[in-house]
Amino acid sequence: MASASRDGRVVEQVSVFQRDERGRLEATLRAQEGRFEDGGWTLTSVERVAPGEPRRLVPAMQWATGLRPAQLSSLAAHPSLLAIKQILRFIRTPEVGARPVHVYETWLQERISLLLKPLLMILLAAPAANLTRRQAGMAGSLGYGIAAGFAYFVADGLALAFGEAGKLPPLIAAWAPGAIFAAAGAYVVLQVER
Repeated sequence: MASASRDGRVVEQVSVFQRDERGRLEATLRAQEGRFEDGGWTLTSVERVAPGEPRRLVPAMQWATGLRPAQLSSLAAHPSLLAIKQILRFIRTPEVGARPVHVYETWLQERISLLLKPLLMILLAAPAANLTRRQAGMAGSLGYGIAAGFAYFVADGLALAFGEAGKLPPLIAAWAPGAIFAAAGAYVVLQVER
């Protein structure tokens, strides 16, 4: 959508992507305007494009969606900016979301995994603290800490990108980097303690 009125009841340049139950694109609707009246949406000057079908122009049509005017801002937002409740709504009603369901599922898992990330940072920092005390000195510990943190953030970003693209299951995309780096941090702590 290009723009919306202040109350969200009128939107311009609307694109609606109709997907099947697996999230595959079935058709694209491009409307000049969408108007919310009498509890439903009406799209005007609609162009319908579907694979293997000729392009169709429709003067006006009803848009059956559970989307309310107040929800338009969350529809356009990236899932990383949405509350868990909003993400769950898009997972439960995939016809409303602007992205495939696996994108919302990946970000739901990522939001839940954020609860354990402070513990992961402690596990990554603990070996650096032990190395300073034992042998490597401040420079070696600082180098280890920076390298470990940078490697983690790169791995986490790549896993999320693969999850958004549908190349990794959402659970693995959100949790695998943290689990791998937590295991590596714990292993280093145990080795340093010996």
